Amino acid sequence: MSSSPEKTFCRTDWAAAGLATLVALTIYFVTLAPTVTLEQSGALVVAGQYLGIGRSPGYPLWHLLAKLFISVFGFARYHGHPNPAWATNLMSAVFGALSCGVVALLVSRVGRAITSPRAPAAVMSLVAALAAGVLFAVSRTMWSQSVVTETHTLTLFCILLFLASALTWLRHPSRRSACGLAAAFGLGLAQSQIVVLLVPPLLLAMLLAEPPLCRGFCIANVLVWIVPCVLLRLGLAGPWFVVALASCGILAVAVPLRMSASGITALCMLMVIALGVAFYAYLPLASEGNPPIQFGYARTWVGFKHIVTRGQYERIRPANVLSLRFLEQLRWYAGLLCRQYTLPIALAAFFPLIRVSRFRGPWLKWWSTCLLAFLMFSAVLLVGANPTCDVQDSLIQRVKFIPSFAIWGIFLGVGLMMALDGFSSWREG
Repeated sequence: MSSSPEKTFCRTDWAAAGLATLVALTIYFVTLAPTVTLEQSGALVVAGQYLGIGRSPGYPLWHLLAKLFISVFGFARYHGHPNPAWATNLMSAVFGALSCGVVALLVSRVGRAITSPRAPAAVMSLVAALAAGVLFAVSRTMWSQSVVTETHTLTLFCILLFLASALTWLRHPSRRSACGLAAAFGLGLAQSQIVVLLVPPLLLAMLLAEPPLCRGFCIANVLVWIVPCVLLRLGLAGPWFVVALASCGILAVAVPLRMSASGITALCMLMVIALGVAFYAYLPLASEGNPPIQFGYARTWVGFKHIVTRGQYERIRPANVLSLRFLEQLRWYAGLLCRQYTLPIALAAFFPLIRVSRFRGPWLKWWSTCLLAFLMFSAVLLVGANPTCDVQDSLIQRVKFIPSFAIWGIFLGVGLMMALDGFSSWREG
């Protein structure tokens, strides 16, 4: 009988994650906002308390968890009055601290894998991982969103959970780990639409690990999601649309099963992701309850489509990547990134990018996936955000790039691990 595969994360990795989470949570708890703050905090708190819809495009997972936190910490008071805002502020702190822990977890595991084996390797990985997690925890934008009621820390946690699941799957491909990866992606979709930027990293990871699985997964998704949307857009309605929808569903099941042995795994991943998308059924159900806060009146089809498609926001006007203005926007983003960690420390992230030859096998596949995720949440998101780069717009736009700051923190931690490993080799030599 074959032995079970080695676990992806060891005690040292979990210790680094636990310490980083504890330090970050302590910092956030001490500096936690005592009650309602500015911007959309009030609307989100009321929506969480009454199971409403705080803002477009809905954030169903956030609202359900906010209700849970408010129920558990219902004893919180502010000057003798009920204070549900403290519970949702704490929720941001908890998921912000957990995100810092996942950063440390990944740094520790990847750092150990690419350094030369020696006795102090565990100590070096612990130090580098803890440094990366804490540095990210106290970065300007991350801290600002972890002590108030906002949705960004939960979104970030889902994205980092996806990267951790991708590492597990790429090291030990199996149906179970593939479904775990799909669950992390589907959970992210249930939280925020920005997670769709993980589609290219997901497909790249699948292509590098199991090309037949990637092919079957793509075909099934095209038949389930894209073809019906195109037919609906073209105006096909009534009985013919029902027939087309049923045909697409049958083909989505039959074609992957016919193409390869990975067809069952592809369908399992599709079903898990669909469960995440199903969380958006929360929107019409919440609207039916007539809560004090409900954006878009989602109980009707027009209202539901309005909120999911972000109808009340300005249309996206992508930046012109061939213009000088885009170069200015890239400079703006680089400055924003450097301010998160300060310039000398931020440059350590270039070590693993330059010495990519240290990565082999599944580690190189995961590093490629991670690098593509960084590009999606930095350069591609920059094109979509099209910032004006002034002070006011910077305060609004910076929170969108928190996932890229976190991935840069992983690069930074691995770079620090490389530096410690090089110094240790020099001393022994």
